[in-house]
Amino acid sequence: MTFALLTVCALTSSSASRGSPVARARPAMGAAGPRHVDVVVVGAGPTGLAAALELRARGARVAIVDKAPSPGAFDAERAFLYNVDGRGQAVLDSLGLLPALLAASVSQEEFRISIVTDSAEPVSAPVALPTVDMEQRRRTPAQWIPRATLVELMDAAVAATVEQRSGPPAVERIYGYELQSITLARKEAAGGGGASGGDGGAREPPLWSVRLRRSSAGEERTDGALDLEAALVVGADGLGSAVRAQLAALTAGVRARGGAGTGRGGFRVVRRRCASAGLRYKVLALPPAFRLSRRSSQLAQPSVAYSIRSAHSARRPVRAGLLPLRTDEAGRTANFITAHDHPLWEQRTPEQIDAYLRDTFPHVPLDAAHIGAAELARFARSAGGHFPQPQHCTDAALVPTGAAGCAAVLAGDALHAFPPDLGQGVNAGLQDVGALAAQLDAHAVRFGAADGRAQPRPP
Repeated sequence: MTFALLTVCALTSSSASRGSPVARARPAMGAAGPRHVDVVVVGAGPTGLAAALELRARGARVAIVDKAPSPGAFDAERAFLYNVDGRGQAVLDSLGLLPALLAASVSQEEFRISIVTDSAEPVSAPVALPTVDMEQRRRTPAQWIPRATLVELMDAAVAATVEQRSGPPAVERIYGYELQSITLARKEAAGGGGASGGDGGAREPPLWSVRLRRSSAGEERTDGALDLEAALVVGADGLGSAVRAQLAALTAGVRARGGAGTGRGGFRVVRRRCASAGLRYKVLALPPAFRLSRRSSQLAQPSVAYSIRSAHSARRPVRAGLLPLRTDEAGRTANFITAHDHPLWEQRTPEQIDAYLRDTFPHVPLDAAHIGAAELARFARSAGGHFPQPQHCTDAALVPTGAAGCAAVLAGDALHAFPPDLGQGVNAGLQDVGALAAQLDAHAVRFGAADGRAQPRPP
């Protein structure tokens, strides 16, 4: 569905024609009125953060919103690793973040795996997985990096825009807030759309009114709801996208401009069948330098992946998987992936999960003394997650008729999602951002300067 982001080129018509800037949001009309930016990005994952940086580089005043107070903080419920291949790396390289990625990740070419079993020699020697010849295929080796690490380094780049004394405006981070509604603010633009009306008088194009409310994760904040107005909204808020739901509701009352993928499909989600869809996963946080077996003093090496297999006596087999890290100073995680009816999900108290792990992995120190009572209790309470069906949205953008210079687009899991075993999600999301940036450049769409004047930029 990345190709559908070409529809954002509708921004280049009328007031945002080739060679002219996208209409800049109107200046604030008073303390009680909405705040005005060029772009609101909803979702501060890798896709949203990349979009904020790419749009800022084109002169836009960007506000990025996320319901988490600290999107880059470690979250045991989302403690999975990304496999960032050449597609994602190309976008990070354009943002100047490739060196940081490489310094914090483990290359696929370095990937080695060891098997841990209930046997006399419990830990096998690490072996490399067979891989294609990257040089011959002219492909960049993929990099393994924890989600929290990637988000943290990208969020740091966004935060650093505040310190830059020259160049485009800083990105405003609005964390601890979630989307409440998106509406089309017509106001002065009720007569329709361009930079000037048919009578020659100035007429401002309509904008999106974006209302935010504090999320449950941000309750410590004392300020109330926030209202923003922007010419462009980017929905990068994941599988259950609130932006997508709002755009679907809007299509009932807003006539979309012609063209495939611009709202005429009603933002329906189309799901496909997949063998791995429906599998459940749960994550157990392990301490640094985790001891792999009760029969061995060998410690887990950060750059080595491990497949810890249950004992033959286990009621139903299960494996705990550890993916490679550059460093395990903050610990690492073991992923349990099972069918929906596996006995693991019957253990709901700390006592039950402790007994279950002792019985299922008697050869591995997965007990309170080694893991910690608090972590075992969290693991028992956790509902985990499930692999989604591959899905895509029928529309990538909403470009309202008569609203030149005003659009909303979806990117990442909000637009298309995959089960994690396909290794597509983060790379497809970053590709979406690269496609959006490329199309804005190809059509010379650019945003005005901070003082409201056009900022010339060669096509």
